[in-house]
Amino acid sequence: MTMNEKELMGIRVTVHRGTNQIGGCVTEYECRGFHLFVDYGEQLPGYEQTNLEIEGLTKGDVSHSALLITHYHGDHIGKVSELNSEIPVYMGKTGCEIYREFELHMAHIPGEEGKKKRMVADRVGKFRHFVPGLSFEVGPFKIMPIVMDHSAFDAYAFKIEADDRKVFHTGDFRTHGFRIKTLPSVIEKYIGKVDCVVSEGTNIERSKDAVTKSEQVIKKEFTEGFKENKYNVVYVSSTNIDRLFALYHAACTAGRMFILDEFAKKMMDAAANVDKLWGKSRFYHFLGGQQAPKVLWKDGVINDTFYQAMERHGYVLIARASDKFEKLLKKMPSEGRKTYLSMWKGYVDNPESPAYNKNLAEAVGKDYVHIHTCGHSDVESMSKLFKMLEPNVIIPIHTNDPEKFAKTFSEWNVKMLADGEVFSTNPFGDIPVHEEGDIVLNAISIAENQELDDVKIFSVDENLKCWKLDYKDIGSFCYTEQAREALKYVRANKNVLAFEIWEECDFTLILGDVYRRDKTLYANLDSECTFASEEVAMAIMRLPFSWYLVPVKVMGPATKEALKKVHDEGLLDVGYNSFDEFYEHYEPISHYEPDMIVKPLVDIETFEGKVLCDLVPVRYLFPMDVVEQLQLKVK
Repeated sequence: MTMNEKELMGIRVTVHRGTNQIGGCVTEYECRGFHLFVDYGEQLPGYEQTNLEIEGLTKGDVSHSALLITHYHGDHIGKVSELNSEIPVYMGKTGCEIYREFELHMAHIPGEEGKKKRMVADRVGKFRHFVPGLSFEVGPFKIMPIVMDHSAFDAYAFKIEADDRKVFHTGDFRTHGFRIKTLPSVIEKYIGKVDCVVSEGTNIERSKDAVTKSEQVIKKEFTEGFKENKYNVVYVSSTNIDRLFALYHAACTAGRMFILDEFAKKMMDAAANVDKLWGKSRFYHFLGGQQAPKVLWKDGVINDTFYQAMERHGYVLIARASDKFEKLLKKMPSEGRKTYLSMWKGYVDNPESPAYNKNLAEAVGKDYVHIHTCGHSDVESMSKLFKMLEPNVIIPIHTNDPEKFAKTFSEWNVKMLADGEVFSTNPFGDIPVHEEGDIVLNAISIAENQELDDVKIFSVDENLKCWKLDYKDIGSFCYTEQAREALKYVRANKNVLAFEIWEECDFTLILGDVYRRDKTLYANLDSECTFASEEVAMAIMRLPFSWYLVPVKVMGPATKEALKKVHDEGLLDVGYNSFDEFYEHYEPISHYEPDMIVKPLVDIETFEGKVLCDLVPVRYLFPMDVVEQLQLKVK
């Protein structure tokens, strides 16, 4: 690759939709000209509907594109049938089968709506499948999918890696479901620390102190309700697999018949019979005999034997708002029958709401019991996840209030993007792809962690401070002009002291250009010292295991006479038996050519002894206020 090409190093994140709304999110990860998208769903009611024009997804060349689907909810997958069939789409196998079965079930709707559902089912049938815990590669990306607990079964988060950058895309998740105990160990084993988290923030508007019911509590409440009431009807989403199994086990514990139609039973069978990860769990197994689920006939016929069994044992009916179930309920025992809504209450409680479902509201009536919990994470759970991942930056999506997200997680570096805005995960910005060579571009930064490595530093003057440094490689190049051109693209983060372009040959430095934060040249190998003798300055010094920025007094150029003087005074340990032997080997010396003699203004002690004087290149001397200008936040 050459500098003329527009491909860039690192991972560039673009949230095309979802920075200030729930649902309909489309996130792009771009690296070296390859476009990896996550989710392409329908917008929820109540938001201004937009048609996206996205290069590599909805238009243009799609030969270097791919799409990952986190889960089967419509606001994440609902528009995939509109995409070019040449774009490979990846999804979990069980979730894919659930969604395809759902779309086929809905294909009976007459007209264009049914036709669309059949098209979606056909498209989903051609998806490629990934396996949780097994990484796979798409273009320059290495992707690690892990299962996350959510109200959609077989939902995923992704670790996305490329160019030594790691991003964790949470998808929709929660930690109050049935499948949450393994998350810390899964994060530790398969994900680790990352550079960036793109996190859902659905519930950020709720109070930090708001209590989120667990699915275990929901199951217990249903069990108690079913014991108290003989006849029970529950309106619940047929794709909320965990809730269906919770209702099933609650019915079994209460001694009630568990009745559902063929479609709902197929949804449950996807987990009980197919899913390799959770299919072994007793929670996703059916019991036999009287406790086996009772599947309704398609024509809704209830014979005398079935009716008498319902009268004897009571029942829990899994219902949906439809004429079929309305007719069925008229045929079933109904004395004292209790109706439950186990979905978001917003579907039925406000006729003015865009999400209002008139058919559902009429089906449940006014006298219903609401037992439900959210499919999304609360603030406490998000905080725990962030602590596990320790990201450098967090980008909120799938939220109505990104400002509150940033305020809530103010201890983290939260980057609020606008839809379509690009964020580079490369800490130094968008660096064009280039051929690698021997010329190195570094950022010299004040280390965020100022713990000393086998060095003791003492100062009697609180105004004289030493700073531990980090030398961070930005890239290596074949030509000096390439490195200088790349420097123009580099972003100077808050801790960057300077940049350096250097090259050595046979352990001798032949290039050493130091640039200020604004990319202007500060000094090089030919620069003359601008600090007078006895003047104070900040010097970059190499101490054991690390580089440090140290306050010093400049004693003068490192001439032979000056070197002999400090040697004879015992101020400079040259590591040789005699000064003449040292001076014979003085030029060349590894890594740098010392130019100035400096005396630290603080006491420095290493395992080699006290540092009384040192030799520092001219380009490594800075004004005393160089650090204060950075307005640092260091530990």
